[in-house]
Amino acid sequence: MSSLDLLELEPSRQSNDYNLLPLRIYSQAYSDHLFFISHHWHEEIEIIYIESGEFLIHINWNPYTAKAGEVFFINSAEVHQITATTENSIHYAILFNPKILKFEWHDPLGQKPLLSLINQRLKFLPHVNDQTELNSQIIKEIKHIIAVEENNKPSRTMMIKSALLEIFSLLIDHESVVKEEIILKKDRDKAKLARKIMTYVNDFYSQKLSIEKIANELNLSPSHFSKVFKTIFEQTFVEYLTNVRIEKACIFLGQTDMFIIDISLNVGFDNFSYFIKKFKKIKGMTPGAYRQSIQSL
Repeated sequence: MSSLDLLELEPSRQSNDYNLLPLRIYSQAYSDHLFFISHHWHEEIEIIYIESGEFLIHINWNPYTAKAGEVFFINSAEVHQITATTENSIHYAILFNPKILKFEWHDPLGQKPLLSLINQRLKFLPHVNDQTELNSQIIKEIKHIIAVEENNKPSRTMMIKSALLEIFSLLIDHESVVKEEIILKKDRDKAKLARKIMTYVNDFYSQKLSIEKIANELNLSPSHFSKVFKTIFEQTFVEYLTNVRIEKACIFLGQTDMFIIDISLNVGFDNFSYFIKKFKKIKGMTPGAYRQSIQSL
C-alpha cells in the first residue's frame, strides 16, 4: 500500500487504459505559491524532470537541489519529498510500473536486467549529472513520452515503452544503476519503518491520532518513537501529521465543492480557526484563496 493515493494527485495526463499501460504523467506549475509534497512513497518508479525553477528533493533523506534541466530517479518504495524553492517552478513526474517493460518473447539477455529492476535487485542512482550527454539523451526521451501521451496516437503504448526502455538502457550503459545489496541494511530498516508510519498516518489522519497510539501500533515506547520519528523525518510527529492533513485538505479544495469548515473536520481538525491558521502558515494563503488559485489553472 502506498502512503499517498496517487489518484488523488490529479495527474495532468493519465492513460485511459491505465490497467493496460500503468503509467501516469504529472505536471505541476504554480506561479503564486510554492509546490510541496511531504514524505511519501509508492510502488511505481518515478522519473522527475525539472523544466524551470528550482526544487529541493529528498530521496531516502538525502537532499538534492534540483534545477532546470535536471533529472532525478526514485525507485519503487523509496521515501521522498519535493518542495519548490522558487516561484514559477515547473516539473514533470512520470510514474510507471516497471512490469510494463517486460518482453513476451523469452530473451534471457534482455530480460535479466529488467527482472532485476522489477524485483528491486537493481536500483537507479538518484541523479544524473546535468552537464553530460547522458542527461540530454534522457531528457529527449522524457519529452518524447510527454508528447506521445498528449497526442494519444494508436502507437502510443509502443512508443512510450520504447522510450522507457531507451532510458533504462542508457542508465545501464553509463553505470547509473546499483545493486540493491550495496544499500546498507540500516538504511533499508529505516525506510521500512518510515513506510509503516506513513501508511498508518495516511489511513487514519482524519481520526484523533496521538504519539501514544501510533507508538503502540509499532510496538515502541512513546519516547523512543518520538526520537526515532524526529531522526527519520527531521520534524515532530505533530508537524508531520499537520502537513499531511493540510495536503489532504488541498485535495478536497481542488476536487470538491465542500464547505471549507466541513473539509477541516474531514481531515482531522476539530478547531476551524486552528485549521485556517495552519493552512495559511504552510500554504501562504487562506483555503479560499488556494481553491481560487487551483480553479484558475
